[in-house]
Amino acid sequence: MANFCPQCGAPLTPTSKFCPQCGAKIAAAVLQEAALNADARQEAATAHTAEEQAPVQQPVTETSKEESVSPHFTTPQSPQKPKNAEDYLQMLRADLTIEGRLNRKRYWVRTGLCIVLNIMAAIFMEIPAELPIFFGAILTIAVSIYQIMFTVRRAHDLGRSGWYLLWSIVPLVNIYIAIRISFIEGEKGPNRFGPDPLTTPGAW
Repeated sequence: MANFCPQCGAPLTPTSKFCPQCGAKIAAAVLQEAALNADARQEAATAHTAEEQAPVQQPVTETSKEESVSPHFTTPQSPQKPKNAEDYLQMLRADLTIEGRLNRKRYWVRTGLCIVLNIMAAIFMEIPAELPIFFGAILTIAVSIYQIMFTVRRAHDLGRSGWYLLWSIVPLVNIYIAIRISFIEGEKGPNRFGPDPLTTPGAW
């Protein structure tokens, strides 16, 4: 910013001691202000040049953060619970098998269900009509087959095959078999029939 003569208003240079127009002597304060203004302009020009030469830092985006994560890491997911009727039917179909293992709690849940269904079948068969009796007989057969299937899986949990249940036809031995199937804890960890049912989520 240029300075001006206080007498005639002519422009002055930072080193001027006298006005080139009117010859008036320039005060030291005016000269000092001019020098300060010159230094300020020089510093501003230097800073602007440094900003132009400085490298531009690329912003870190969410994508780059995601790419830096190891591709082998996966967040563990909890097992999905059934949400609709189709999910429950699929779970029921998966239960109609003699493969795998069944722990005590799930065995008793299925046993309780079979007791309720057998009571319903008995009620139907007491009705003096052909259709209810037929329906009760079919229900009894279906429940019996289902009970054999999950009891075999309970034997698997004890490390025994399904043929182990044939001992139930022997008097007194059948009491021992019933106690083992109903109350004895299964083998810990996986065995030859499958993984430990206590570590298998999603089964009811």
